[in-house]
Amino acid sequence: MRKEHDPALVRRLALEFIDQIRSFLTPEEIAEVVMRNSRQRNPHVCHTHDFIDANELMQDAFQEVFPGVPWYERTDRPGDGLWEDAWDLAKAMKFDPAWPLPNDFQI
Repeated sequence: MRKEHDPALVRRLALEFIDQIRSFLTPEEIAEVVMRNSRQRNPHVCHTHDFIDANELMQDAFQEVFPGVPWYERTDRPGDGLWEDAWDLAKAMKFDPAWPLPNDFQI
C-alpha cells in the first residue's frame, strides 16, 4: 500500500529527478523516452532505463531533496510510495519542468 505524501514534496522530488534526467539525456533521447512511454502499456515501466540507470538518478534526486540522509535509510524507499509518486509525476510531465500537469493526474 502506498502512503499519501505531501504533493509539494512529491513535486519537489519529481523536479529534482527531471533535472537529473535532463543532465544525462539529450533532448532527442528524452523525446524518445516520452514517445516510448506513451506506447507502454505497463505503467511500472519507464523507458529512461533504455538509456541510463534511472534508479541511480532518483537516488541522487533523493540526496538533493533530503541532504545527509541516505535514500535507503528513509521510510520512503522504492515500493513505499514517494519514489513512485515522484517518478510518475516526472513521467506525466514528460521530463520537462515546464510541462503542465494533466488534469486527471493525482498525487
